[in-house]
Amino acid sequence: MGAGFTLLRLTGQVDDEGRELVLAGLRVLTDVYGSHREFEVMRRDLESFA
Repeated sequence: MGAGFTLLRLTGQVDDEGRELVLAGLRVLTDVYGSHREFEVMRRDLESFA
């Protein structure tokens, strides 16, 4: 998760495989900790780089 968002911050892009890995990490966090606004914001931001 951290690496994926760092990559976005530094380069402004992420490849499809990297985006899917970060989305999978967000799904795990949601499964473990439940739905949180921060997770939804991260998901929406990540999907905007499609």
